[in-house]
Amino acid sequence: MSKIQKWGNSSAVRLPTKILAAAGMTADSDIDIKAGDGCVVIQLKEKAQEQMFDQLFSEIPDAAELFSAVQKSLTNAISMTDEATKAVKTSHAELIKE
Repeated sequence: MSKIQKWGNSSAVRLPTKILAAAGMTADSDIDIKAGDGCVVIQLKEKAQEQMFDQLFSEIPDAAELFSAVQKSLTNAISMTDEATKAVKTSHAELIKE
């Protein structure tokens, strides 16, 4: 059991390390806090994709080039999947006609 306690002009709840670890959080995690209907929900704050890519690009020198290559590969894979899907639909339609 935990208790809400006074902390300056605010209130605080201590969260055991095991609880944070189970939630995938650490003591310095960015979080969102929502409240309503007698409950408080603490969630990891989702970083915007742009923030994640900026951090990645700053930490790994060739990350931008790697990302570009992956993006081209995924675009190609999606195109191939779309073509295969059209071919299957066409074949299926022809089989139904017979």
